[in-house]
Amino acid sequence: MLPDRTLAYKGESCHGGKHYKDRLTVLLCVKSDGSDKQVPIVIGKSPKPWCFKNVKILSTKYHVNGKAWMMTEIFCLFLYSLDAQIGAQNRQIILFVDNCAAHPKDTSFLRNVKVVRYPANCTSMLQPLDLGIIHSLKAYYRKHLVETSICLLELGKEVNKRINLLKAMHYIMAAWQQVSQQTIQNCLCKAGHKYQSDGNEMANDDDDFAQD
Repeated sequence: MLPDRTLAYKGESCHGGKHYKDRLTVLLCVKSDGSDKQVPIVIGKSPKPWCFKNVKILSTKYHVNGKAWMMTEIFCLFLYSLDAQIGAQNRQIILFVDNCAAHPKDTSFLRNVKVVRYPANCTSMLQPLDLGIIHSLKAYYRKHLVETSICLLELGKEVNKRINLLKAMHYIMAAWQQVSQQTIQNCLCKAGHKYQSDGNEMANDDDDFAQD
């Protein structure tokens, strides 16, 4: 959706339109120092969106669920993929995840990734992505929507407030690329992860954070 707020002069009336109820779930995973951001996983409702026709490469990964929710099967596919990627780099990492029911409790099938679950009801205090990273992504996403609408208006074309899934995925990826390393580091510090004094690395340099 486009932003639902605007500036208006005193005495002017400002009327909002109908909000679309289409929803996507997006999984984000990033290294603790912000140097490595995984390609977002987008979960939608349609197994074969018409907008994907003749498209060979998608800007993000895409999975399907009837309610566009995160499911255990989808999250396990993500874990398998991440485990293989980390193994190919000859690394070992800790992956912090929230207490979502879709996240499997048994992750013994992973060789290179140790999964640590945050305690329940601690979103506002401990989860770095919820302390500003997701908000930053959404802000950049809506900025792209507004810029696109302005360009259409300047060209004298009609603005379509509803975008298709393919464009949404493109905007999500563009927004994710714009989330700065400094923003990520600041959110990690806010969550209690401190930097070492002799460099710009985190105390837990190989930790990754995932949130959906």
